[in-house]
Amino acid sequence: MSLWQTRGDSNIVELAHLASACIDYFESVERWNTWLNTRSLQFSSEMPLTFVNTIAGRKLIKKTVDNLNHGYNA
Repeated sequence: MSLWQTRGDSNIVELAHLASACIDYFESVERWNTWLNTRSLQFSSEMPLTFVNTIAGRKLIKKTVDNLNHGYNA
C-alpha cells in the first residue's frame, strides 16, 4: 500500500466518523447537509462544507457541532 492510499484511507475513515457524529446530532443527513451549506460566523461567514477538505477544517466542524450539542450557539 502506498503512502497516498494510507492517507486517503485515513481521510475516508475520518470523514465517516465526522459524518456519523454530525448526523447523530442533526438527526438526519438532510438537516446536516442544510447546516453544511449555510454560512456561519464560526466559519468566517463561509459554509462549513468549504472546510471539510482539510484536517483542520474537519476538526473545526466537529468542535462546532460538539459545542452545539452542549448548548452553545454556532
